Amino acid sequence: MAKKSKSRAKAYKPKPICPIPITWRAKAGTAHVGLVAWAALNRIVDGSGSAEELGTLAARISHMRAVAAHGVAAVDCEEPLAYLDSAAIAISKSLARFRQLGKVGLSGQELAALRYGLEMADLLQKAATRRELAEGIYATFGGRADIIGALA
Repeated sequence: MAKKSKSRAKAYKPKPICPIPITWRAKAGTAHVGLVAWAALNRIVDGSGSAEELGTLAARISHMRAVAAHGVAAVDCEEPLAYLDSAAIAISKSLARFRQLGKVGLSGQELAALRYGLEMADLLQKAATRRELAEGIYATFGGRADIIGALA
């Protein structure tokens, strides 16, 4: 009977110094994180949205805005930044209205701004590298390990 070799089945691959949360990885979570934001927008439009959906939209827009502000090598970021800024303004107006009235809603202009902003976020995510996405995460969340660990 032959002895089995004690060599590893897979090649050794060290863990990265700056791990990227699964929801922002290029393969597994790309479609998922985009769909979560779009689903939150649809719940707001349907009238069943809450402040949690606004938070989901704000996290998606602010993260991709930080990515665009740092620069994406494959994209000229001036136009996406303008769309993401208008989406951020729309979220802040909706949040102010929520604090005043207790209901989440969007005007027609705010809805259009958020749709364009989410489209730009999806396009930027497809064009950005993992390193650029990681820099956006650390710029958005300030390198706070508790938030980044919760996202993993």
